[in-house]
Amino acid sequence: DGITLYLRSTQPDTSYVKGTRWNDNTITKVVIEEPIAPTTCSSMFRNCNNLKEIKNIENLHTENVESMESMFYDCSGLTNLNISNFDTQKVKNMKNMFYNCTKLINIDLSNFNTENVTNMFYMFQNCRSLTSLNLSSFNTSNVVTMSAMFEGCTNLINLDLSSFNTSNVVTMSSMFSGCTNLINLDLSNFNTSNVTTMLNMFNRCENLKSINLKNFNTSNVNNMNQIFNRCYNLEELDLSSFNTSNVSDMGDMFFLCSKLHTIYVSNMFATEQATNSIRMFTNCTNLVGGAGTKYNSEHLDKEYAHIDGGPSNPGYFTLKTTE
Repeated sequence: DGITLYLRSTQPDTSYVKGTRWNDNTITKVVIEEPIAPTTCSSMFRNCNNLKEIKNIENLHTENVESMESMFYDCSGLTNLNISNFDTQKVKNMKNMFYNCTKLINIDLSNFNTENVTNMFYMFQNCRSLTSLNLSSFNTSNVVTMSAMFEGCTNLINLDLSSFNTSNVVTMSSMFSGCTNLINLDLSNFNTSNVTTMLNMFNRCENLKSINLKNFNTSNVNNMNQIFNRCYNLEELDLSSFNTSNVSDMGDMFFLCSKLHTIYVSNMFATEQATNSIRMFTNCTNLVGGAGTKYNSEHLDKEYAHIDGGPSNPGYFTLKTTE
């Protein structure tokens, strides 16, 4: 009726098999009156940015769905979404699924089966009203990209990713960028052996005080530009597992980390191959190397990006010793 969209089907097992998209910003309510069983939910409610309610969502049968890409893209009027009834066992693509759902406060993902999903790019990007996410049911063993997965989730305070299997992930660029209220982040279970880019990964995590990266394998990473950019409240970083021999871009790596006083590394932290290291340590005014070298605004690039050797070979890093 121009405000409410009614979905009806006299043949629930065969109707909508090609998927149907309603891109209409006049819709404020959806009522799924009878069961529908699409094979794709890609962009199903995309750009319905005034949609506030989906009634009888349990009538949406998703057991044959392979793509939920952009399903709720820019549904910026939704505040609650109970999709615990969704059967996602065949879904391969969740790219942009909740992109820009800016008012979403609650979302029930407790029954999500993600064992076949390969793409989580921008999945929760800009869900800035979410304070928590329960992702304990997520099986991410086949996911290839997690780029910008949580970017712009400005009100997330805690994020438990202990169940994540990242062994096949290739890109983590901007994964947590703009998560300005995250305080602690434990990624010690992450397997990053296949990751090639960490561009902006923790960029603008302004309140982050501690981050556990102790098992990061970065031997295939080539880009760390702005990885810790504007992490104002980080005081210590343990990068002793980092192998940066293939990293060519280290520009703005610790830019404006004004409280950072110690960066622990091992001998695997190489910089000679980096073609860009501009502003690498800009405004890291509290930084002190392991042999006492203090921050010097005249040395902001890779020149001092090595283990501190004292007055004869000054550097900003501290050698991590075995405890």
